[in-house]
Amino acid sequence: MRFKQNFNELVLKRNSIRKYDFKAQLTKDELAEIENLLVSLPRLHKEEGEFSFKIIDKHTYDTTTGGKFKIQSPHYIMFYGDKSCDKALQNIGYVGQLLCLELVAIDIGSVWLGGTVQKVEQTDTKGEFIICIGFGRKAEDESFGVNANKRKKLDAVAEYDKNLENNPHIQLLENARLAASAMNLQPWFFVSDLAANKIHVYRKDPKILKVLKLPATLITMQKIDIGIAIAHFASTEFTTEQNVAERKGYVYETTLVF
Repeated sequence: MRFKQNFNELVLKRNSIRKYDFKAQLTKDELAEIENLLVSLPRLHKEEGEFSFKIIDKHTYDTTTGGKFKIQSPHYIMFYGDKSCDKALQNIGYVGQLLCLELVAIDIGSVWLGGTVQKVEQTDTKGEFIICIGFGRKAEDESFGVNANKRKKLDAVAEYDKNLENNPHIQLLENARLAASAMNLQPWFFVSDLAANKIHVYRKDPKILKVLKLPATLITMQKIDIGIAIAHFASTEFTTEQNVAERKGYVYETTLVF
């Protein structure tokens, strides 16, 4: 597996699958391939932001944890790490979403699942439980395809040159606009610097969560969301740099250099 379909098509195809076919379990070989792929996928921050993961099935999850996710799936990828490390959270979002795009290429559905579990077996893992991805073959009455109408308009999440014909950044920004996020809040904002061929990435100031009376745990989720959104730029190779450009109402995250 390595993006068997056009990347832009995968972005349009990938959505959160909430119902699964529990009779069509993935085989041990398929799960091993997914695990190997997850190990091999590039990290957004290569030198920092370590995390670990574990793939378990529904039965193992149900019998080793103290609760259940709202959405039940045949398999789960449990991510562990340091919740106080922003780069670890971004790495989890980035790698996890790249995997989701790889999976949808072979018609395997997935969904990000946040929240708290009372107890998780952490054998061979490092850090505390952070988030997981449920995955498996979708139920017959589910369909692939992102609903673009449930995402903010591009002008609401990006600043770019609208008057330039064939602006190469627009497709990149459009892909990022369609990324998944906790509670569909889409906390990101992108500023295109076409002359330097860079895109600056921001996250909404977390103070807004208090104003809206949303749970503080969303701050952690939104840091993961930034990694998820950046994964949608992966149609083109890029590096990252810290080029702090402050913006009122937002927290600067990183700059993508194409």
